[in-house]
Amino acid sequence: MTFRQYILAMGLGTVIAWAAFLLIVALVDPLSAGTLGLIFFYVALAVATSGTLALIGLFVRTVVVRTQDVLSKQVTHSFREGFLVALLLVAALVLQSRGMLSVLNTTLLLAVLVLTEFFFLSYRPRG
Repeated sequence: MTFRQYILAMGLGTVIAWAAFLLIVALVDPLSAGTLGLIFFYVALAVATSGTLALIGLFVRTVVVRTQDVLSKQVTHSFREGFLVALLLVAALVLQSRGMLSVLNTTLLLAVLVLTEFFFLSYRPRG
């Protein structure tokens, strides 16, 4: 897959995910949908946010900062960071809906995600 094909596929997937999210928000009653409706809501939001942030991160890496890394490495980093930030957002929303969002919980969640990113940045496969 070329870089242009990746951008087009990721952009199309992100638009579809945002459309699905907006349909869920418009058509699903959260009080009567139950757990399955909430799962669809959070998954659609996570996928849409992840794609959007990955594309923004890739744009920043390739156009604004102009890093000299290989494009596949930039794509991997941008997607991982977009996914982690989307995961943070969705986890914070889930905690808020349960009345459990606090400074301590947010700090712990952020620390886990930062440590996860540090792990991926420092990981070198053996061989």
